[in-house]
Amino acid sequence: MADAKGMLRSAAAVLAGGIIYSALTWVPLVGPFATGVLVGWWTGGGFLKGLRNAAYAASLGSIIVFYMIAAYGLPPAGTQAPINLVFLWMLLIWNVTSIIVAGAGGGIGALSRDVRTLIPTNLMESLSQHKPRKGVEYRICPSCGQGNVESAKTCIGCAKPLK
Repeated sequence: MADAKGMLRSAAAVLAGGIIYSALTWVPLVGPFATGVLVGWWTGGGFLKGLRNAAYAASLGSIIVFYMIAAYGLPPAGTQAPINLVFLWMLLIWNVTSIIVAGAGGGIGALSRDVRTLIPTNLMESLSQHKPRKGVEYRICPSCGQGNVESAKTCIGCAKPLK
């Protein structure tokens, strides 16, 4: 049951991430990276799982972008066909780069979700139970100005008796 829940969470994150990616891909580097971080954080499970799911989401988002452009965005073929071809080629290169950036963001997002598991439990417990120690009290020698432990009978600097 736990594995099915994780798979469902991953599938939902990839689907939502693909939709988000299709909108944020137009923001250079930040949009795909932010999408990757979100997908990675949603899925958790370690760096590689976050990287993989974010790359899947970015690939799905790229397909959505290409579909939207093919269905609604390009002018009819003819005199502008070479310009359309150059635009699509640049968009393909951009999306391949963005998939890599989103994958890196996904790995970082998954690690940030699991940061609690990277810190040993006993360390966290010891930090929460830490009580500050009382400091040592000193007396100043009136003759030489040397600091001495409160319980000292004579000065460690000049050997004169402390009052």
